[in-house]
Amino acid sequence: ADMERRDAIYGLVEWRGRLSDLIAAVREFPFDSEVPLVTLQAVHIRNALQRYLSGNASAADIEAWADAVEGRDDIEYFEPHEDAISDALFRLSTPRINTPLSKEVAEKWVSELSAL
Repeated sequence: ADMERRDAIYGLVEWRGRLSDLIAAVREFPFDSEVPLVTLQAVHIRNALQRYLSGNASAADIEAWADAVEGRDDIEYFEPHEDAISDALFRLSTPRINTPLSKEVAEKWVSELSAL
């Protein structure tokens, strides 16, 4: 079961396939976890934003993805960039209280995350 869970979470972090399917797969597993199973890195957020910039994902998709990966015990953030990753996910998952996603915002995030 741990293998299945890891695969589901990895699929979501890497955004492999249809987002709705990935989120549904991860939702079958509890939020809490004894140990992290997957490490989320800045490149994962950058890749998600590149999808948006290339027209393969909507702003709502980015929000849903960030919301799905944020705050799960089974996903840890790559330690050296933990603050930047945490900040990016928070902002992307709550566009109503932060800056709504636009081409300019996405490009700014991509360049900031690339500079880490």
